[in-house]
Amino acid sequence: MFHDQGHIPVKLAGFNVDPATGKWQAISGVNITLGLPILRTSVDHGTAFDIAGRGIANADSLVDAIEYAMRLVEGRRNKAAPDARLAAPADGAANAVLSTR
Repeated sequence: MFHDQGHIPVKLAGFNVDPATGKWQAISGVNITLGLPILRTSVDHGTAFDIAGRGIANADSLVDAIEYAMRLVEGRRNKAAPDARLAAPADGAANAVLSTR
């Protein structure tokens, strides 16, 4: 499976639609890169250059990515010893994508 193929079902699950108007409002999702020696989360959408600087961007995905990173850190603190390291898979880093809503 390719990276973008995993995004399809997650993005569909993460669409936020206004029930009154039926209009799409935002997308919610977090991209988590696995197999790195550091924790990495990011928003699950593109750069949105078309709305940059117009004051209409929605920061919810950024907030979701930060909150999910905090949840992962807290879970790791509760589960592992302080010197435990994340082991990288033999084939390198992999991406996991999830809907936060």
